[in-house]
Amino acid sequence: MKGGAAAVLWQLWLVVVLMWFCCRRRGKKEKIECQGGVYVLESEKAWSTQNVIRKWVDLMLPLVLRGSQRGLLIWDSASTHRAKDMKNFLAERRVDQVMIPAGMTAYLQTLDIAINKPFKDYLRLEINDYIENRMSRNKNNNFVKPNLQEVVSWVRNAWGKVTDSCVAKALKAGYLDKTSPFEASYIAKHDRLEPMILKELESNEILAGIQGLDLEENDDIPEDDDLIVFE
Repeated sequence: MKGGAAAVLWQLWLVVVLMWFCCRRRGKKEKIECQGGVYVLESEKAWSTQNVIRKWVDLMLPLVLRGSQRGLLIWDSASTHRAKDMKNFLAERRVDQVMIPAGMTAYLQTLDIAINKPFKDYLRLEINDYIENRMSRNKNNNFVKPNLQEVVSWVRNAWGKVTDSCVAKALKAGYLDKTSPFEASYIAKHDRLEPMILKELESNEILAGIQGLDLEENDDIPEDDDLIVFE
């Protein structure tokens, strides 16, 4: 895997873990900790709250940003993301946002398009295997809930089965890989937006071509004295 794709894979790994593993014990830890290669944040409910997102941003961005670089978050228009406090929080950290419009997740949200589904399927297999083969009972014959290390192993094993080709497919489908044609993206399948986007892309190509012309080297343009006027 190329370096850039590897970095993207690592970033997606962290995003998926935080979205899927918020421990439901009464919150004991106030910061994200690494447990067996999995980043864990405990919260009372497994929701992506502003508190969770802020901790993720403060952990993640220093690892991918360098120097004066700005950050960019592409995510849906959930109320948590649109909140004024969240916008101010990101602005202070030089992070810009791009909101995916409602109803466009299936076309533009890269994780949902080609990453989350196989990850969820693999995670379900891990859970089923635990229930069928390793789940124990207490003295009252009630099932004992899995410990943190067990759950971490599910997440790690499930993510390990998400291949490089799966990530590459997601980048193409979300039109984040500009080396792939627009036709390979999911948004190209949208009946109303596809022609509008194609028209915009073509206009940008024409403009770029005009800006790239070096008219000073064109000796075929006649001077005013050479013009012949027919009346």
